[in-house]
Amino acid sequence: MDTPTLFLVILATILSAADVNSQRQLTTYPCPKECACYLRNSNKIIVDVVCKVEVLNAQTKFSIIQTNITSNLYITCNSTKPSSLPDNIFIGLRSFTGIRIRNCQFRYIPRNAFAGLTALQEVSIENADSLQIHTDAFANTPYLRRISIVHSGLRQLAKICRLPILQFLNLTGNNIAELNESGIACPERRVMKYLIHVILAENEIKQVESTFGRYIPNVWQLSLSNNLIGSIQAGAFDSLPRLGWLDLTNNSLSRLPNEMLKNNSNLKLFGLGNNPLGTLPNGLFRFTSSLQVLGLIDTDINGDIWQELQNLNNLTELQLGKNHINRIDRSVLQGLKHIKHLDLSDNKIQTIETNTFIGQSALETLYLTNNEISDVKIAAFRGLDRLRKLDLSYNHIPEIPEDNFKHTSDIVYLNISYNKLESVPSLHGMTKMTILDFRDNLITKFKSSTFEGLEKLEGINLIRNRIEYIQNYVFTKATNLRMLQLSHNNISAVGYDAFKDMASLSWISLDHNYIENIDLVFTPLPKLFKLDLSYNEINEKIRSGMFSPSVGFLNLKENRISSIDMYAFYEYPKLREVNLQNNKLKSLTEMSLSVSPRLLKPPVFLFGGNKFLCDCRLAWLRKHVNDWPLEEQQYVIADMALLTCDEGFKMETETLLKNVDPHMMLCSYRDDCRRDTCVCCEYHGCICRYMCPAQCTCYRKAGVSNENHIICSNEDLKDVPSHIPSIATDLYLDGNNMTDLYRARNSFVQLQNVKSLYLNNSNLYFIERGSFIGLMDLVNLYLNDNYLQRLKNGVFDGLQSLTSLYLQNNNIHFISDNVFAKLPNLRYLSLANNKLYTLPESLFQVFPDLFDVRMSGNRWKCDCDQTPRLQRLITSDNINMSDSHHVWCEQIKENERKELEILSIKLYELCPGNYTPPDSLSAIRSRQYLISIVAIALTLFIIFLACIILCMSREFLQVIFYSKCGFRMCHDGGEESKIYDAYISYSRKDEQFVFQEIVSKLEGEPYRYKLCVHFREFPIMQTIGETIYRSIEGSRRTIVVLSDNLLNNEWRNTEFQIAHQSALKNNAQNLIIIQKGYLDKRLYGPGLKLCLNSKVYLKSTDPWFLEKLYFAMPERPRIRRKRRSLKLRLDTSAVNTVSGVMQDDEGYETPVSVASFDPSKRFSENFSLHSVNLYEEIDTLPKKKMLL
Repeated sequence: MDTPTLFLVILATILSAADVNSQRQLTTYPCPKECACYLRNSNKIIVDVVCKVEVLNAQTKFSIIQTNITSNLYITCNSTKPSSLPDNIFIGLRSFTGIRIRNCQFRYIPRNAFAGLTALQEVSIENADSLQIHTDAFANTPYLRRISIVHSGLRQLAKICRLPILQFLNLTGNNIAELNESGIACPERRVMKYLIHVILAENEIKQVESTFGRYIPNVWQLSLSNNLIGSIQAGAFDSLPRLGWLDLTNNSLSRLPNEMLKNNSNLKLFGLGNNPLGTLPNGLFRFTSSLQVLGLIDTDINGDIWQELQNLNNLTELQLGKNHINRIDRSVLQGLKHIKHLDLSDNKIQTIETNTFIGQSALETLYLTNNEISDVKIAAFRGLDRLRKLDLSYNHIPEIPEDNFKHTSDIVYLNISYNKLESVPSLHGMTKMTILDFRDNLITKFKSSTFEGLEKLEGINLIRNRIEYIQNYVFTKATNLRMLQLSHNNISAVGYDAFKDMASLSWISLDHNYIENIDLVFTPLPKLFKLDLSYNEINEKIRSGMFSPSVGFLNLKENRISSIDMYAFYEYPKLREVNLQNNKLKSLTEMSLSVSPRLLKPPVFLFGGNKFLCDCRLAWLRKHVNDWPLEEQQYVIADMALLTCDEGFKMETETLLKNVDPHMMLCSYRDDCRRDTCVCCEYHGCICRYMCPAQCTCYRKAGVSNENHIICSNEDLKDVPSHIPSIATDLYLDGNNMTDLYRARNSFVQLQNVKSLYLNNSNLYFIERGSFIGLMDLVNLYLNDNYLQRLKNGVFDGLQSLTSLYLQNNNIHFISDNVFAKLPNLRYLSLANNKLYTLPESLFQVFPDLFDVRMSGNRWKCDCDQTPRLQRLITSDNINMSDSHHVWCEQIKENERKELEILSIKLYELCPGNYTPPDSLSAIRSRQYLISIVAIALTLFIIFLACIILCMSREFLQVIFYSKCGFRMCHDGGEESKIYDAYISYSRKDEQFVFQEIVSKLEGEPYRYKLCVHFREFPIMQTIGETIYRSIEGSRRTIVVLSDNLLNNEWRNTEFQIAHQSALKNNAQNLIIIQKGYLDKRLYGPGLKLCLNSKVYLKSTDPWFLEKLYFAMPERPRIRRKRRSLKLRLDTSAVNTVSGVMQDDEGYETPVSVASFDPSKRFSENFSLHSVNLYEEIDTLPKKKMLL
């Protein structure tokens, strides 16, 4: 081995040994079992200990962390239960430089709470409860640099004058009423010379005293916003010569002292917004020539303010919105040459004069929205060479002179919405324009050159104008246009070449217009993805190739579309959703909904609100309503359960498709014969020819079917129609005027397939023998509601298959002896409401073979012959006679007629010679038997009631067993192969409840479920519908936090709603509904009611809520964690628990921001004062996680 190689080997061995020694030192780090420990990415070794505990109290042991490694401790409480911060809780943590405590409800910090933290440099407490602090609480922390106590109900802070190097004090969101109670009023003329940042926002301070500044002479940043300050004493800020940031926004100041800022020449930012000042003292800004940002929003000032701004030559941002300014002072404005952002919105300006902005070459953002501008002069915007955003919305501008934007070529965003423009102003030369907003004007048409030269234009908004026609090539010159909004206009036609050569256009909105024809209009758009044509008058058939092949979302809701051609959607490989709700569709075919095989995910179709004809052509869809396996679905009909039919066979009222009997979905026909498969179409008796008789309506199922209904009802027919199809199965001749069937004796000869014959209510008086010859398969015969008087032998010959015979409501008084003898399969016979008083002997021989008989409403004789036989018939176990209590007989005794119920007649009284009364012993036995029966029935009822109670409470009992004993009974764990244990969907406004009451409990011990949380895990640049669908499909459970916030916000989003319904259709058994607060059921929609059928429905107010939630979750072993130490291997993933920035080795930086000055008006990314949010806590950099 040569010398260089040997040297490298030795060097590698030394470095490896050193690395092993270093790692061995880290493995001894004592990480508590409630915590996770992370190594930060920095030049020196710093460990962050992140602990999540239920409550903080004396039992929480942090003293076991005995280490010399520089560390920071982050504590978060997962419960709202009371906590405490006892003495010496951090004893021994001598190497810890930072402590952060969040959401722990302790009320007192004792004297020795921070004892042992000799190296402590930062303390942060957030969301404590009415906090009080001992006077000497910080006596043991001489190196403390930062104190942050926010939203903790603090009324008075302990004296902090003895902290010699304190730099940062943040007491936002407390209850401090006086500045002296903030801990900075030092005795014995002691000052805090290192304190630079003082944040006292969101307190109850009412006055700023003149002596306030003497204790903090070097402060640079002072925030007193969102207090109750009504007065500032003279000289209050005289002792603050280095003051650069003064925030007094959102207070109650009505006047300011003269020369209030005379000693603050270094002031860079001054906020006075949202104070009822009215006027400012003369010369207020005389000594603040360095001022860069001035906020005077909503201060009731008027046009006199311009005189006070003359000396502010370094001003870069001026906010004058929501005041009473009625003019723009050109002479003053010309002296403010460095202004980049000017806000004059919500004032009373009426005119923009010529050359108003001459000299404003640095201006980038100009807000003039919501004024009273009605006149824009020629060259009004001359001089705005760098202007990027101009907002003139909500004014009364009728027109803008030609070439008024000629010298504003850098404008990116132009908003002239909500005005009175009748035409689009000249936009020539605005080559950098990206967004144009002309909503709510009076524009009726465009010039062909309107958008010429706007090569970077991406979006045009023309909603709610009066446009009537889109001519050809009008938008073609805007070659990069991506979004075009033309909804709520009067457009009735669109030129065929209106969108020709627009290769970038991806979103077109033309809803709420009067468009009828769209053929070939949207075909030449290679990137069109979203097309909204809802609420128009489109009456065309949807055909293949009508839209661009790239279309993904197609909204055709509320039109007049009546049909869809086969393969209409087959050529769209990116299709995601088609909305055809509330059109004129009567039917759908499977081929019309065929989709591209290249689709990665089944698209969603919506058809609700159409009045479908539920015939045989829609039977395929009815078949899939309740049974459509997921693997067979090429597409999803999201609102299938809500589809309705208002026409169909025997359909009288509008009915949900899912409730329609599939056997009743028949198609009507007149003369139908498939010549490709049938060779006898020329013959009337052809078995494959369906020819409907005149005056009749015929229905059949699709294809060769065993159901064929011939309906000739209520046509005043005298005879049976001729040429009835031989395949007829149900023949309706009811409601006619046939009198007798003598001439119809041969009409049924070839109808051997008829199963049901309806002759009811047809004025029949006679039925001759052999009238039904040929109906050998007849099952049901309806002869009720006629005038038949006699039934002779042979009238039912040939009806060997007859099982039900309806003869009720006639005048029958005589039945021949053997009239039913040739009906061997008869099981139902109705003779109710006739005039029978006796029956032939042979009929009683037929009755034992019947299952159901109706005999009420006749005039039976009360004699010793009929009455006993009727009683035996009624009480027979083989026969069901539902009208038995209405079978009466007439008894004539002593010239008196009397009607008696057959069952109540005592035969030994009616026929004393033939029957004897039962003896007393039999009566006693009968009573005993009855008592036994009642006792047994009562016992069975009690057992049954107990079983019902147990069944109703079984879920609660299971929850108790699981929470106490740790095992489940009859619980489905769900699919273990899925990525997440649960997906949580909720409203953004319920985020605090979700994370405190659900996420923290489920992700914590003892189960540590893996959750997919809405808004937290969702990827950027994906549609919400697709993300929700995939999240539900990839989770073993779906948790929906149902609240008024969700119903009033996210649930109104159609994409949000449909995605939930589509994904949950096949995962309903895994759905968990959590109700938060009272819900207004009027906000429920049909789709939401389907989701509420979940088998798990919890209320957040339930005292067993948490136990029920654990039980509803899938099976997961409880984790019993042991005390662990840091290991050698590092994970490169960032830690989400701790966020923020620490720039130096100690972990501190100075935050600077103007977020409180209406951040919605900020657009400058280069302006240094915009970079950081003042009120966010300063945490640690993302760090590498150590595998413990």
